[in-house]
Formats: sequence, C-alpha cells, structure tokens
Amino acid sequence: MTVLNAHKQGEFLVVRELLKHGASVYVPVVHAERIGAVVRRRDGRFIELQVTTINTPKTPRWFQVSDLVSRPGFFVVGVTLATRPKEVWVIPSVVFSEYSSVSVGSGKAIFDLDLDSGARKYGRPKRELLSEYQGAWDLLLDDDDDPTIDEISAASMPSFAEDWNSPEDAAYDTV
Repeated sequence: MTVLNAHKQGEFLVVRELLKHGASVYVPVVHAERIGAVVRRRDGRFIELQVTTINTPKTPRWFQVSDLVSRPGFFVVGVTLATRPKEVWVIPSVVFSEYSSVSVGSGKAIFDLDLDSGARKYGRPKRELLSEYQGAWDLLLDDDDDPTIDEISAASMPSFAEDWNSPEDAAYDTV
C-alpha cells in the first residue's frame, strides 16, 4: 500500500473533520486556482479553502501559500502532522496575508506564516496571537464574522430604490 503524501493527508483530515461537523464539502477534481475544497455553510452560502500541510518536526507550524489573493469567504487551513496531537489552523485569508512575510521566487509570491516566530516583532509568538484560529471549525460553518462579497458590494452601493429616488431624478417626476 502506498503512503499518502503529507498534502493529501492534510486535505483528507480537513474533509473528514468537516464531514464530522455536518458540513457539505465539495472537493474539486483539479486544484484550479489553488482551491482545495468548497464548503456550503449552514446558511447555504459557499466558502473556499486552501489546505496547506506541514510535516517537518523542526518547523511544524510554518505554513506557506503561493500567490495568495486574500478575500472574504476564502480560508487557509493549515495542518501540522508533526505535532502530537495534530493541529489544524483555520485562518481567514485576510488574516493569513496580514501576518505573513512575503518573498518572491520563480515568479511567484510566497506567503510564509511561521506561527512559532514573531516574538521580536509582536512580543510573543504568532501562534499565541492567532490562537483563536486553532481548531476553529465554526469559522467554516457559520458566517457571523465573515461578510461575503455580495454583502460588501451591497453595503457600498445604493439600493435600487435609493438610486431611483435620487434628487437628480426628481426633475423627471414632474412631467
């Protein structure tokens, strides 16, 4: 029997846990646009996940993502196979991007998030600062704190009725 590579082990661990929590999980046949899974939330909306897995005892919480485009509804799920017990970090892509260092190699931007570092910059390791994201499966199931792109667009644009009844349009109502 062939042993699964670390990346696939991490993906399967994430899918198994989401299924245990009652989530509807969809795994793409091809990893297009670096999406490892799509989850339908309890309210029917969809979010995207990128799973990154590390199996190195020397740096067990150092997650890397290539060409990260942070946006609402997109999460980086980091899996550590080298720790006992294994750890899963559910981090909104916006937070992952904020706490990452970025380097460029082979034409790609590499976002590095080493959760065991950061003491010099923040006064304590990033794993302490971001501890709320360890095992935070509810972030993938509930949408309380993660506005969707539709909600952001709706908040920044006037509704149809507001636009229709604008002062500029009042001149046309006197015909």
